[in-house]
Amino acid sequence: MEKTNNSGVTLVALVITIIVLLILAGISLTFAFGDNGIISKAQKAKIETEQAQAKEEINLKISDLKLEKQGQDLTLEELVNSNSDISFLNPTSSTESSTRDIIYNNQILTMDSKLNIVEIREYFEGAIEKITPVVKAEN
Repeated sequence: MEKTNNSGVTLVALVITIIVLLILAGISLTFAFGDNGIISKAQKAKIETEQAQAKEEINLKISDLKLEKQGQDLTLEELVNSNSDISFLNPTSSTESSTRDIIYNNQILTMDSKLNIVEIREYFEGAIEKITPVVKAEN
């Protein structure tokens, strides 16, 4: 009898390898696309960065207006009535309202009477129609 050398991969070994690869692929997809995955974390980080950028740009515009007033304090009403490119929601001219909403860089920022940003929400198409139309303050 002659001995044969079977050095090939058996069908069982091939099936086991495929099953292990499928399990690893499932785990990898869960880590990438799950609720706490890399993709969702990157999207959250993008939103937080855009919000921080909008807040910083608004604060920079306020600082520029304060410089134009030679360092004097700026009130919320003066900001509303300025010629800056900041668009305000809630166009009521009543001084009873202590906050104003601003649309800037696809964000809705709520500003208090001391010109501090107290809340930032993401603006999306159609959300504004439910609040009020955007109005530019008249001089």
